[in-house]
Amino acid sequence: MITSFDEIEEMDTNFRKRRFPSPRTSPPPDNDFENSNNSFKRQRTANFDRNEADNSENSSSNDANDPPQYTERVFNQQKHQLHLELAERIRQLEANLRQSFESSIKELERTLEENRILKRAVTIQTSRHNELEHQLNSFSAAAMAAADYARRMEEMNSALNFRVQQIEGTFSGNRGGEGH
Repeated sequence: MITSFDEIEEMDTNFRKRRFPSPRTSPPPDNDFENSNNSFKRQRTANFDRNEADNSENSSSNDANDPPQYTERVFNQQKHQLHLELAERIRQLEANLRQSFESSIKELERTLEENRILKRAVTIQTSRHNELEHQLNSFSAAAMAAADYARRMEEMNSALNFRVQQIEGTFSGNRGGEGH
């Protein structure tokens, strides 16, 4: 498949080399032929169709007398057709590229929005985690303080029970001795 205008020009050059390999085998210079050939080279695609209509009227008489001109005309028609096909293909590729680019932009914007939302969610979760960790540390400290308080109360209770038993033993010993 032809991909650039340079390749078309190269095909044109190669065609001419094959058709007219050397100056000795080329047809004798004919002013009408040379002028016609040069005018085809200088044509713009906008004028091609008009010139083609003019050439088609005289093509039967000119083609029989000058086969290289016919070949040149056919080649230029094909070249023009390739230019049109390539231009259309380029327009299609540009449209596809533009559409792909726009969908990529939309996808990127959607991804950026999702990323922003996820970052906010992570920030909220981190804040909650830190809050709960602080509460857990506070509750752990309170539980340790309560456990320490309970242990001291038990020690004090044990000491008081022991003291009460000693005092009761002292009173019971004094009472027992008085009654004897």
